[in-house]
Amino acid sequence: MRILTVIAASFLTVLLPVQAQVRTESQAQPLEMSYCDLSSNPAAFVGKLVRVRAIYRFFFESRGLYQPVCCPHPGTKIWVDISLDLDKHSQTLFHKIDGAGVAMVVFDGRLEGKGSYGTFAEPYQFVVEKIVAIEHSYNDARGKGQPSWVPRNCAPVSTNATSEK
Repeated sequence: MRILTVIAASFLTVLLPVQAQVRTESQAQPLEMSYCDLSSNPAAFVGKLVRVRAIYRFFFESRGLYQPVCCPHPGTKIWVDISLDLDKHSQTLFHKIDGAGVAMVVFDGRLEGKGSYGTFAEPYQFVVEKIVAIEHSYNDARGKGQPSWVPRNCAPVSTNATSEK
C-alpha cells in the first residue's frame, strides 16, 4: 500500500506542473499593437503572441496584412497564414472572409520570419491563431473594389525587410 502511495505521489508531482504549464500557455494574453508598429519592426515580434488590427487582403493565392490607417513609414509586407486549429468562433468568422476580397480584422497570432513566405516570397508570415473580430468585409472576386474604409494614398509597403529599424 505504501508503494502505491509513493508511486501516486510521484506521478502527481510530474503531471500537475505539466498541466499547469499547458493551462498557462493557452491563457497567454496577446500583446496588443498597431499594424504600423508591427510592420515597422517585425523582427522584434517574431515568435510572440500579438493582437493586431489590420486590413486583410485575400485572393486565390495571395493573403496579406496591410495598414488600416496611413502609417508614418512604408513598413514591411507580411504574408498571412490561417491556422487549421481555429476555435469555433474563429471558424465561423473565417467563412465571412474566405474567397476574394478585403476586410478590416483583428487577429491574434504569431509572427514568423525571416523567411520566404507565400506567393510573393514575403520576409515575414503572420500565423492567425484566433480571429477576434471582423469590423468590415468586402468580397470581390474581380479585385476591383475599394471600400471607403480602406485608406487611400498611403506610402506603399516595402517588399523586403530594408525598412526595419
